[in-house]
Amino acid sequence: VLFSDGFIDLHSVEGVPGEEQRLTTRWTLGFTFKLLPWLPQALFTGVSEYTIDSDAQVLTQRDYWDTLSLGRMGAYLPEGALAGLGDLGEQLLPSFLR
Repeated sequence: VLFSDGFIDLHSVEGVPGEEQRLTTRWTLGFTFKLLPWLPQALFTGVSEYTIDSDAQVLTQRDYWDTLSLGRMGAYLPEGALAGLGDLGEQLLPSFLR
C-alpha cells in the first residue's frame, strides 16, 4: 500500500576472518513511495553484520547505511535508532527541495 517496485540486491556475503560465527553482507535497497503524488524513489546502500549459531540461525543483526554510518576512516559506526528517518525524509522530498 505504501511502497511499490521494492527490491533488495544482495551483492556479497562474507565471513569475518577469525570469527566463524560472524557474517557481513553488502546490499542495496530501493522502493517507490506511493503516498506522495510525485512518487519519489528511495535508495539505500549498506552492510549488515550477523552473528550466527552452529545451526546457522541468526542470533544478532546490525544494519549500517552508507549515508549514515560510514565513518571517515572506512569503519561503520552505530547511529541512533531514528537516524534513518532523516535520510528517508530527504529522499522523499521533491527534487527541487533537496
